[in-house]
Amino acid sequence: MNEKNTGVSGRGIVKLTGKYAVSEDRDITELNYDLNNLKAKDFLEIEKELTYQNEFVLTSKIEFIDFYFVLVAAKASNVPTEVLDIMNVQDISAITNAISKELMHFSHNGAKEDLKMVILENPIVLKDTTIEEIFLDFDSIKGSDLRDIERTYQKRGVVPAIKKQFSELYCLTCAAKATGLNLSSFDKLSWKDHKMVVTLVQTFLHEVGA
Repeated sequence: MNEKNTGVSGRGIVKLTGKYAVSEDRDITELNYDLNNLKAKDFLEIEKELTYQNEFVLTSKIEFIDFYFVLVAAKASNVPTEVLDIMNVQDISAITNAISKELMHFSHNGAKEDLKMVILENPIVLKDTTIEEIFLDFDSIKGSDLRDIERTYQKRGVVPAIKKQFSELYCLTCAAKATGLNLSSFDKLSWKDHKMVVTLVQTFLHEVGA
């Protein structure tokens, strides 16, 4: 087994010990992934697939569930999840380790002002306006806003979780209220920017005991 990845670049190759058929005319002996092809919307789809289709309940942050990394790897490599399902334990372990290192490697280096300002690594365009930073004004959230957050969260589909802060969808719903942006605007965030926003919201929710 030879595992290669490039740290926080989001790209990497995992050498596999076995050969696996992806299609009738294609076999793979390595998994080539690129997280940079993924947006926040993709991670929300993965969260739903994990909890609804596979019946997981989030009892902790989603990054603590090994199968989560398998789903991310499948989407980042365009290899069907069914192919990863038949891989041996050694190869799945190598894939899980590679993806987890990518997602867990970076910290709050892009955040400023007491972890409320996110400098986007990949700015997004909303109605002809380029957004380069996102200010999370948590202090502006009132009791009535929490009801609005809950209603919006319910409409998008509640994720089974012991605590709502474990759901990335709930965290983005809070971020939308704290920034004044539409929830759909966050779908465009790159994987790094998405994880940064989610992490900051989770930190805030933990501090206030939500």
